[in-house]
Amino acid sequence: MSAARLSKTSRLDPLASLRAILRPWRLHFYLSIDSTNTEARRLRESGNLSAPAVLWAETQTAGRGRGGSQWVSPAGSLTATFVVPVNPAIEAHLIPLYAGLAVRNVVAATVPTGDSVTVKWPNDVYIAGRKVCGILCERLTQPAGNPVDLIGIGINVSSVPSDFASSISGRIATLAAEGARVTPHELLSQLATELHVRLLQTPLPWPLAAAEFRQHCHLTGRRLRVTVSPESLAVIGTCHGIDDDGFLRLDDRRIISGHVEIL
Repeated sequence: MSAARLSKTSRLDPLASLRAILRPWRLHFYLSIDSTNTEARRLRESGNLSAPAVLWAETQTAGRGRGGSQWVSPAGSLTATFVVPVNPAIEAHLIPLYAGLAVRNVVAATVPTGDSVTVKWPNDVYIAGRKVCGILCERLTQPAGNPVDLIGIGINVSSVPSDFASSISGRIATLAAEGARVTPHELLSQLATELHVRLLQTPLPWPLAAAEFRQHCHLTGRRLRVTVSPESLAVIGTCHGIDDDGFLRLDDRRIISGHVEIL
């Protein structure tokens, strides 16, 4: 692992105000890292990371998405992991939905077409049908008695769709291309505020959060193919949003987790 930590002489002063703004989140800044989620796990295992904290990297070389997929982070992306103490009032499987709503609201506030910002269950964020953000949530139960949730967030900020491989560029949105005028510093601060309200303070009761999620659900009414595991057959059906437990409703089925493709 190679992580270029903040240079005290050249980079500390510009980040000092950001550190103050982010409190109570403790900022860990990296010029380059393989994966902020992976680094958070390493730091927790070595006893060098307490929550709440945020790991932010200007460059991420081996980002991870859900299901082991690779997350591409070209220049102009925001890549960060928020480390949150486990809130016993929120069930583990609902953390991705709360996180997706938090990011969705921040993104919607930055672009002129905020009403077009949606959440693809459980937590990817889209603008007008194109993906602008991926989120990876992981729970660490060690050290015992002090579990944390990792919320890894990758947002396409000042990059443009042509920065991505041609095979995916047509499916990618970026904040800059959608008319947003926001810096990574500002975006990180806004995310910290929204996640603090939703996860560290008194969280929005799940029935209200579920209603909000349904309002912005990207999949409702769409024909989907869902693969629950590599060993299982895919399930095809029409999405009817989420149920009261946060599970995906696919015709008469309840999907607890799985890889979702829009047909």
